[in-house]
Amino acid sequence: MTLVSNGYIGIWDNIKKGYNLEHRLVLENTLGRKLLKREIVHHADGNPTNNRLSNLILLSPETHVRIHCLGKPNIKNRKFKIFHKLPTPTNIGEVVSLFPKYKTYRTIKCEICEKLFWTRKDSKTRCCKITCAMKLAWKNKDQNGFNHRRKRCPKV
Repeated sequence: MTLVSNGYIGIWDNIKKGYNLEHRLVLENTLGRKLLKREIVHHADGNPTNNRLSNLILLSPETHVRIHCLGKPNIKNRKFKIFHKLPTPTNIGEVVSLFPKYKTYRTIKCEICEKLFWTRKDSKTRCCKITCAMKLAWKNKDQNGFNHRRKRCPKV
């Protein structure tokens, strides 16, 4: 047994050539099945080395976040609201985060149809859909003096 990431106890596995977290192994042996990657084992007393069965609780990621965020000012919660599904966009520049991966989205106005839509915070998107993007591309080419007419190849 060795202390591994964040103070948890790990048990070396020769087949996997890596550590298995002891608290997950304890619950797997008790339940008689492998835990899903999505399932989280929570330590009730907050001590990651206390792996007694009476101290371990199997939780979903959503419930686990609620337990840890209850009454605590979470950095992610202070910056922007957290949602499970993107709400209808209302204000330009509004920023939200989607649970569970905390991907951030912002609202912008489409340059062609002027509709509000969500885009990833780091994205350079300026249009709500591909048809608007094509119209914008043609509009930009018009401003640069580009001729849209297709030149036909001469017949041989």
